[in-house]
Amino acid sequence: MAPSHAGNGKESGTARVLGSGASGVAELVVFHPVDTVAKRLMSNKSKVFFHSLGTICLVD
Repeated sequence: MAPSHAGNGKESGTARVLGSGASGVAELVVFHPVDTVAKRLMSNKSKVFFHSLGTICLVD
């Protein structure tokens, strides 16, 4: 939960919006692809070889 706005009024709503926007972009760019590949590798039932990683990780 965000801290309450009990300062001297120098904090802006713009900083909060930009911070949350940057957090959302970081999640989409970094976390989501890594999490998706990890889940696909964990749910794979066949033996994993280097040449078969493309078919496992890049499933449509």
